[in-house]
Amino acid sequence: MNDHLDSGGCAQSVSIGDKQATDLTQEESTEQTKGLDPPRQIPDVETMTKSNTEHETAEKPTEPPSALRALMEDAKKACTASDATQQHGALPGLFVVEDFITVEEETELMAFLDDPARCAREWRSSTFNGEHAGMKWGVVCDLKRRVVTNCPTNPMPIELRTLGEKIRATHRAVTDFHPNEANAICYRRRVGHHLNPHCDDRRLSSGILVNLSLLGDCLMSYTKDVSGTTDISKLKTVDVFLPRRSLQIQTGTVRYEYRHGIANENLRHDRRVSITFRESKTPTTKTRARGSN
Repeated sequence: MNDHLDSGGCAQSVSIGDKQATDLTQEESTEQTKGLDPPRQIPDVETMTKSNTEHETAEKPTEPPSALRALMEDAKKACTASDATQQHGALPGLFVVEDFITVEEETELMAFLDDPARCAREWRSSTFNGEHAGMKWGVVCDLKRRVVTNCPTNPMPIELRTLGEKIRATHRAVTDFHPNEANAICYRRRVGHHLNPHCDDRRLSSGILVNLSLLGDCLMSYTKDVSGTTDISKLKTVDVFLPRRSLQIQTGTVRYEYRHGIANENLRHDRRVSITFRESKTPTTKTRARGSN
């Protein structure tokens, strides 16, 4: 999922019939369609329990308040974890929450992303899993050595940490989701940008992927991840509509058993930006290095 929480009050939960998807992808947390590690046992959202993994307890640095943070804090107070969001009928484990953020929050968030002085990063062209521009924060996932390391020089900014707090108040499936990495992707339809079908790494990243859509709508296409299949055109595709300011949550079956991508013609506006959140750590069991036999 390469792109994708919102709302001035409590996030509006909607059934997703035709309007769902997940567009989570990342330059360092994605599996290729060949040589995938065997997927972990799929967690059942209904029985998902609080994990005992250690989350960072370091004190949050004292930072000046921002307009975006103030907006998010007000929205979070008005929200409570909801069970009303319905799963996509054809994609078990996929949830879409419309209007997760307000127009004002979106404006503030884009001002943050487009200002290198504020977000400490800048948009850079990338051909990883497609063609687009991107930037990232938080821990570093080494896909070849199969390890996750901290990156003190590129921490998660407070604007994204505040979004993480709001995410946890949105749905029971993510009440114990503590993202420690995020990547943003910027798509430009007129220059051919797109996201190739892929699965985010199923060992380094947890069973929950979340992404926020900004500025533009899109259709995200899901196809069953069938081992050994190279011609995905022969596989059944499920298109999910992701409107701007919506939040997409991938869990369970759709997280582990489906590839997701965005074709250029499925970008509904010239510019679309997404932010994908993950919780990643080094696997406790040995996994194959990328490219090894």
